[in-house]
Amino acid sequence: MGWSMSFKITKQYGQGPATTLSQRFTNVEQATSFVNEQLEADILMGIQNTKYKIYDFDDLVSEHDKTNVVKAIIKQEDQSSQGQGKAASFRPTPLSTTPRPPGTPQNWRNDDEDDKDK
Repeated sequence: MGWSMSFKITKQYGQGPATTLSQRFTNVEQATSFVNEQLEADILMGIQNTKYKIYDFDDLVSEHDKTNVVKAIIKQEDQSSQGQGKAASFRPTPLSTTPRPPGTPQNWRNDDEDDKDK
């Protein structure tokens, strides 16, 4: 008879009490994947200060929080952007650069100072 490992996950909001989630996992990779998915969902919903802990029976295996997911997202973005050149971005200019039809004067506004001189 072999022993099967059973990993349990607890979730804690801020400094509050930790609650045990009902799912149990047979390997740590499944548990870590589940925790990462839950953290991503928490970030998308705007939930802050959530900690997940993975236990092998009563022994703490790992602890996960939002910083782990943010680091993973940044690492993914860095890897996906490698090899790409700097993309052109919109840069507004104070000068009017719109094309004008032929015969249109440069300044279409009447200046009051020019009218007073006449």
